[in-house]
Amino acid sequence: MSRFAIGLSCLLLFIGWMKAYAIADSFSIHLVHPDNDAIVSSLKSDSDLTEYVKIELAEDGKKVVLWVKKKAEIDISDLERAHLEFSPLTPSLRLRGEKSFPQIHIWFTPHGSKKWADFTTRNAKKRTVFVLDGIALRAPVIFEPITSGRTTVAGDFSEKQAKEIVDRINDLIDRNRAM
Repeated sequence: MSRFAIGLSCLLLFIGWMKAYAIADSFSIHLVHPDNDAIVSSLKSDSDLTEYVKIELAEDGKKVVLWVKKKAEIDISDLERAHLEFSPLTPSLRLRGEKSFPQIHIWFTPHGSKKWADFTTRNAKKRTVFVLDGIALRAPVIFEPITSGRTTVAGDFSEKQAKEIVDRINDLIDRNRAM
């Protein structure tokens, strides 16, 4: 077998693995390893990482390494739709010349709402990561159970980036429903 064929086989296996764990070509939500910071800084080398995969997140202008569960807690089949909105500004922020920032609102299906509520209830005070097409978007801490059937992803997205994310999520939802 040629080197090209071996390399292509390895690439196809990697892509297949990524799709199997809902990391590439989709939207998914994963739990971050509870000892992530210690693992990354090599303070805890005895952790079993067989159920985790290492990804990077751009946060505050730097790359942050996250060890996240391979198995997604939420995937595209759990989503109803995504919508772009802008945060309301208080009068004092408007006076200072602040601009509103885009927020991505995600509504879950009835089944997805229950999964999300159960997940956020079990994992309050833990970090999770939102992944779109293999790219970590945000990795917030779940402060309390979220039982409203929707969630918000906010950060330092530009309006254009946020619109592209919303459009891509909705495209994935539509493609998933058509299958």
